[in-house]
Parts: sequence; C-alpha cells; structure tokens
Amino acid sequence: DPIKFHPAGFWIRSGGGLIDSLAVYVIFSLAGAVSRLSHSLFRIEPTGGSDLMVFILLLSFPTAYYGFSVGRFGRTFGMLLAGIGIIRTNGERIGYLRALVRGLVLSLQPFLLFVGCVTGTFTPQKRMLQDYVAGTRVVSVEKISTARKAVMVFLGVCFPFAIAATLLRLAIGHPGGY
Repeated sequence: DPIKFHPAGFWIRSGGGLIDSLAVYVIFSLAGAVSRLSHSLFRIEPTGGSDLMVFILLLSFPTAYYGFSVGRFGRTFGMLLAGIGIIRTNGERIGYLRALVRGLVLSLQPFLLFVGCVTGTFTPQKRMLQDYVAGTRVVSVEKISTARKAVMVFLGVCFPFAIAATLLRLAIGHPGGY
C-alpha cells in the first residue's frame, strides 16, 4: 500500500499537533485546578520545590501522553484525526520505549524554541528532531477527505500563532494569577 509509507506533510502534522496540545492543555489545566483546590481546602502552602515540580510535570505529562498513545496505538488523538501515524524507519511498530523517548524530545521543543520542528520542512522524509532521535517517521496511514485535510492544514497554520500567543502570555505574566 503506497500511502502507508508516504511521509505526512508538515502542516497536517502541525494540525494534529495543535489538537494534541489542546488535549494535553485541558487535562493539565484540570489537574492544576484540582491541585489548587486541594491546596486551598487543606491550607497547604507551596514550598520552594514547587517550581521544580511544575517543570517536571510540564515535561512528564506530555511525554506520558505521547508515549502511551503512540506506544499503544501508533498515533495520538490528533494524529488519528489527521490520518497519520508513527512508524520506525524500517516500517515496524514504534513500541513504548521509543515512543517515550520521542515524546520527551517533543516535550522539550518549547525550550529549544521549536527549532527541531522546523527541520521537518527541509528534509525529504519530513522528519523532525524527535523523529531522528527516536528513529521514527510520521506517515499517512489512511486517506482522509479533502475537507478534513483542509481543516487539519488550517489548524496547522494556526499552531505557530497559538504558540506565539502562549509565549506572549507567559512573557507578560498571568493576568488573573494562578
């Protein structure tokens, strides 16, 4: 089947990535709300290690989401909607360990200013830093309708603006506080 090993395009990957980022954000926000509620109910004051704990959670939660989803299903929810999946460079299933490594590198992308993601636009197989580190490829695994593809590409084009808005919000602080 020729579509099975056709590299997924940059913008459709980005569309799936935006959906996954929103899913991670919603779940992470719910966890934060539960944490804040428990702190206020039990009058627990944050300690000096709170910043380190937040940083560890910022890395571990998306890593676990990507690691489990890709290790178990070969793709994430966003990738499912985009009709793409992840395979090893030899065409085999990716497995949990490789998926976790790939997820960790992907989770580090904001700290690397997304330079590793940009590499996907310049390589023939459209492989990004996380793909090179984990020995993987993101490929089309099913044909999707033109309308669905257009929506995914539109979301992919919106993704850099969502990242910029998030970075701007972080730079100016959280208006309501957390």
